[in-house]
Amino acid sequence: MKKNPAIFTYRNENSLVHRIPCGIKLLVMLFVTLRTFSNSTFWLKDENLIQYIPWIRSLFYFFTGMVFFFLAKTPFKSLLRLRFLLWIAILLASLSVLSQNYSALFPDLLYTFRFFVTALFSLIVFETTSRLEIMETLCNIENKICKIIPSFKKLNFAMLISITITFIPEIFSEWNRIRTAATARSRLNKKGKPKFSINSINAQITALFLNMLQYAEEVRRAVSNRISAG
Repeated sequence: MKKNPAIFTYRNENSLVHRIPCGIKLLVMLFVTLRTFSNSTFWLKDENLIQYIPWIRSLFYFFTGMVFFFLAKTPFKSLLRLRFLLWIAILLASLSVLSQNYSALFPDLLYTFRFFVTALFSLIVFETTSRLEIMETLCNIENKICKIIPSFKKLNFAMLISITITFIPEIFSEWNRIRTAATARSRLNKKGKPKFSINSINAQITALFLNMLQYAEEVRRAVSNRISAG
């Protein structure tokens, strides 16, 4: 039985996006995130046009993201894993309609679409960049800065950012492993599907929390060793 990788899991391919340096991809992801959620209108003063700028900007980065999506040879099933954002959009729209707060409908949908665009870029970056590449890139940046500003080392920049960034794919990957193990051990219901109890779900969440603490400690040690070696 072929195991389906979790969302944001690295794929070892030889695409054009895979060959882009890690530092550039991280900068692009940061830039797109900031610009997508930005409400700046620059020189525009026309009120009729200003209200459409956030949508135009978000659509621009969406289509740009789709170009990188195909250049990275990303499987379409990876994109389908972001469908939970569709349910968020439906939920927000339903709440706006039920509360008769129609003025909040489009801002809520815009926020969800922005979230989807940034998630799309994150998906591309994490699926084309290994955790080791991310860690080494951040360690190299810290080592270069420390040569100019020695006190910068006290901030533990590489360690904190490495743990934060790699947590995103790792938490999905770890949860996928825990759920797979729990499914293999669970009993089947009348429909032949795995039956999970509250205790089982609680145990899975506890295991995820403990495993992520252990992962954070492993990353901390690895980053400390690389910084010392550098």
